[in-house]
Amino acid sequence: MEIQNGTEFGLTAGIHSLNTQEISDWLDAIEAGNLYVNRGITGAIVERQPFGGFKRSAVGYGLKAGGRNYLLQFGHFEDVGDVTVENEVPYLNSFSNCLDQVEPQKLDWLHQAIRSDAYWESNLFVSSEKMDAGDLEVEGNYHRYIADDKNITIRVSQNAAKAELARLVVAMFLHRATISVDPAFQSSHGLSDQQLQDLVGRDYGRFAVETEQEFVDFMSTKSAGHKLILVGAKEPAIDALQANPDLFVIDAPITKSGRSTLLALYREQSISITHHRFGAIQSELVNIFEE
Repeated sequence: MEIQNGTEFGLTAGIHSLNTQEISDWLDAIEAGNLYVNRGITGAIVERQPFGGFKRSAVGYGLKAGGRNYLLQFGHFEDVGDVTVENEVPYLNSFSNCLDQVEPQKLDWLHQAIRSDAYWESNLFVSSEKMDAGDLEVEGNYHRYIADDKNITIRVSQNAAKAELARLVVAMFLHRATISVDPAFQSSHGLSDQQLQDLVGRDYGRFAVETEQEFVDFMSTKSAGHKLILVGAKEPAIDALQANPDLFVIDAPITKSGRSTLLALYREQSISITHHRFGAIQSELVNIFEE
């Protein structure tokens, strides 16, 4: 596994094994977009094994060709109408200090965004999905989302709204990320250090108030497949970062849609497992994601 993960690329990977525990450990550890168990690692089929990789084997969001999200990266999203789902948000009380800092006129927008996130987290992003294409007995094909915690940075510029930052802070509840704030954001909103800390919330891994140049210097250390989410207007120094093909800069309006916003926080992974050994179905492989 160390050898497989020790490359700058991560398109496909495979294992041949009769040990179910070994297979499960391998599935949990390998950093590649398409995983194959007890079969060849080529020949992906639309809607059966949506195709796309990790690290330098991905471009942009890394959404999979032949999958249900692929077309979403070719358009843009904007808020139209209200979020109608009424999803329980059990962790909302954890963000009371954060919500206290938000512009009052933006609170309803923010609450709609939080409900949308909770709905899509529970109904799409947190479980493995059996792909039904072909309905094969001898082969199981699965699609899942993996939290992209190590590869996300949020940069907050001077003119960003507090609600926009809070919207991402709450969305990151199940994740970790770097949050970098322009000092001018803090001063323009008249935030004390404590108020800014309340807005940002819990420890996400790295939080810094830093100038454009300090931020650019920090980002120069990032590896392939990193995503930078901009909150507020793009700062001039970001142009230099966008020239780096290993970095994907998300410079789009912050919306209340959990379906689109959460895509940036996950990576898609396809898994194909041969269920039989010389024609005999192996029940332990059929039920491998239920253990």
